[in-house]
Amino acid sequence: MSEPKRYKVGKIGTTEMIDCVSYADYARLKAEVERLNNESDILQKCCEHQKNRIERLKAEVERLTKQNALATPRHLIASQDIKTLREQIEELKLENSQYEEHHKYGQNVITSLREEVERLTAFTTRTIIPNEELQADVKALRVELADAQESNHILNETIARLMKGAKR
Repeated sequence: MSEPKRYKVGKIGTTEMIDCVSYADYARLKAEVERLNNESDILQKCCEHQKNRIERLKAEVERLTKQNALATPRHLIASQDIKTLREQIEELKLENSQYEEHHKYGQNVITSLREEVERLTAFTTRTIIPNEELQADVKALRVELADAQESNHILNETIARLMKGAKR
């Protein structure tokens, strides 16, 4: 997304300069904030789903381990069966760690999106107030300009009449 164009505008009657953005940029930033909020919600739901799945898999590994230990007397279990079960447990642990990494990644993405939303929200909150003040200043300047133009027109007419009177 391109950075919004910033304007330095002087406040009438002061030397204070205010950072402002156009209403088009403000609307675009506001839409971006909304989109990022929606993405954040979706990623949060996905992370919660993965977290629940990890918990279910851990419980299933534990249940199957206990079930296997109860179903077969220890002295009948061949060393190959133990090796197979250990390999399965290692595979499940690996899969579990991958899910945990995905969960951490999702949490990091959510955190960065939330920070971006906060940054954009803070930016849009800062810029809307000066724009309203700018609008009021613009209106006041337009009234002042209209008055000055009318005074100039009256002055020109008076000069023209005086010039006609001086020629007579």
